[in-house]
Amino acid sequence: MALISTSLSGRAVMVFRPDAVQITPLNDTTAQFSGHVVELRHRPQQTTVRGRVAELVIEAVIDAMSVPALGTAVSLAIDARRVSVFTDSDSEQRV
Repeated sequence: MALISTSLSGRAVMVFRPDAVQITPLNDTTAQFSGHVVELRHRPQQTTVRGRVAELVIEAVIDAMSVPALGTAVSLAIDARRVSVFTDSDSEQRV
């Protein structure tokens, strides 16, 4: 399932939870993005990794047993079924 739609035009915001993102090995053919690890967050309930993709920082929940090192190049796959997209026309309809 593709993340990018050719039917949208104008500005849009894509919203998803960190558990909709999967960190995969670099050059994974199922991943939509590649970047590098900029931060690790260890919390009681989960461990997350923040990856920089161009100007974006995307946070993903990861298995605490397979934590990548800071600076490691990774690919990121986002489950498009768990993404909400809000466009300029969405906000105009709510007014």
